[in-house]
Amino acid sequence: MTAQGYVLFHDAFHFGVSEAIRHAVEADATLHDCGYVCARPRRVGDLLTHAGLRMVRRGPPAVDIAPLVAGVWAEVGRAPPHDPDLCNHDIWYCTAVEPCTHCKQGKAFVRDAPQAIHRPEAHPN
Repeated sequence: MTAQGYVLFHDAFHFGVSEAIRHAVEADATLHDCGYVCARPRRVGDLLTHAGLRMVRRGPPAVDIAPLVAGVWAEVGRAPPHDPDLCNHDIWYCTAVEPCTHCKQGKAFVRDAPQAIHRPEAHPN
């Protein structure tokens, strides 16, 4: 596993798989249990539980998205828009339901989104 990587475990509700994950995470401070991606266990016979996908990540405790998204913004000659007012921004919700703080201040980059997102009729409920 690389210095910053992910492993997705199959049949993670199996006791042996779950224990192996627990032991690995307890033994290595750079491993982080991301939990179950698919959380519906299945009983198999009288002794086993199967199913479930569980993810483990290696890296710092918190992921800094800045280096991960920098390239896509560099392609258009812009810095990543990491304004705290964007934390609750969603193009569709801000247009169809209620504007977030960012939009209320008139700072949204609506022109960057596909036009279908801005038509409430494109999202029937």
